[in-house]
Amino acid sequence: MGMASLSVENYFAGELELVDGLPLNRGIGMEKILTVVERYGGTLICSIRDRVFHLDALIPQG
Repeated sequence: MGMASLSVENYFAGELELVDGLPLNRGIGMEKILTVVERYGGTLICSIRDRVFHLDALIPQG
């Protein structure tokens, strides 16, 4: 079985806090990504490094 991957990086200004690996004040876009990843049994990992937000999603194919 293969995996589909999505990796996104975005610079941000201001404050951003992660709680349980997800942004505390997440918007509708993040909620939709999370819903799709969970629906297909995937994994979503978010991190912050040097004022850059990183999102990595893995979704099993097949």
